[in-house]
Amino acid sequence: MADRIVNPSELTGVGVTFRNHPVRVEIEYSAGRMLVLPSPDELTIKDGEGIEWDFRYLGGADVMVDEIVVEFSKPAPFAKASMRMKKPGFGRPHRILSGPASVGGKTTRLSYTIRCYNSFKTEVAMGKPRLVIE
Repeated sequence: MADRIVNPSELTGVGVTFRNHPVRVEIEYSAGRMLVLPSPDELTIKDGEGIEWDFRYLGGADVMVDEIVVEFSKPAPFAKASMRMKKPGFGRPHRILSGPASVGGKTTRLSYTIRCYNSFKTEVAMGKPRLVIE
């Protein structure tokens, strides 16, 4: 994807480079419901690689969603078990970077949760994609 933007300050150290795998997450408001549609629904990464979630809003979902939370069960494979982001203003990228995964060399399969909250901190949508770390 040519439009991905990663600031050097978002990386976890000076001179540390690792591969980020993009996951496009479409948040759609349709027929009175909110849907979280990640693509791909299941992602396989290697130990030491990370994820970059790219959020796109469809059908007026940007009006309904104020905050997005990506949650992993503990112990999390990343430095943080929960990553939060407020929705940015119009025309700006809306991305969350995970940092490098660390599972100690064993293959791990897990589900994580992407939750969308409105301005009253009420959950309006949820998705449960899967992750495989080799």
